[in-house]
Amino acid sequence: MWHACGTSQEELTERRQLYRAGIEQQDASVRDRALAGWPMHPAYVMGARRLSCSLCFMADWFTLEAGARHNPDYYRALCWREIESGYSFQMNRWLSDVAPDLLTDEMRFLLAQHPRRQQWLERSLQRAQRKAARSSRKPRPALPIVNQRTA
Repeated sequence: MWHACGTSQEELTERRQLYRAGIEQQDASVRDRALAGWPMHPAYVMGARRLSCSLCFMADWFTLEAGARHNPDYYRALCWREIESGYSFQMNRWLSDVAPDLLTDEMRFLLAQHPRRQQWLERSLQRAQRKAARSSRKPRPALPIVNQRTA
């Protein structure tokens, strides 16, 4: 896909690294340099893996994080919806976990106290423990291969 658009995965990786450095250094000129001449949507350089709404309920972690960092007010508004409703943004993920540093102290406090959120965290922990227990079991012995000609 990238070659058809006049770029490459390697160039995208370099631009993402430069863009991230611009964020960490709080230097808009570095971020601008990362985006200059990029032939596709800037969301890819910003870290998104797919182009959609900035905070799409079908997005992966990296795309949600990019959306949250570049639309913090909208991110906080959606996190308030989680807090008010008690339901997670995605079935297996609370949007509030994507960029908790962008939340207010009040939001973090309410999330920590929210009964539905606590139940969700407990169920997540139980699922992770069951999964770990399954993966630590001894593997079953392989069935012998029977040669059809000699059997």
